[in-house]
Amino acid sequence: MFFIINHSSQGILTIRKEIDRDELCRLRRCRCDTWCDLELEIFINIDKYNLEYITIRILDKNDHSPQFSSLNNQLNLTIVESAPIGASIKLEP
Repeated sequence: MFFIINHSSQGILTIRKEIDRDELCRLRRCRCDTWCDLELEIFINIDKYNLEYITIRILDKNDHSPQFSSLNNQLNLTIVESAPIGASIKLEP
């Protein structure tokens, strides 16, 4: 489980471990074509028994940024002004 509720701090919900959205998508724990929402059911016992539902939206962190082999991480390209929108440009070092 990713979350824990600390009863001594008036029920604050905290993260137990890092959540990897890509891993949740791979395991099909959430729909990844739109949002990655985790649905939680929380049972509360204060004066009476209550069942609460919480939705937590997981945002994707760019942890797979592109890597370039160039020493200074730069690549010079020439793109003609008349190139159509969406054109593919071959990257050659």
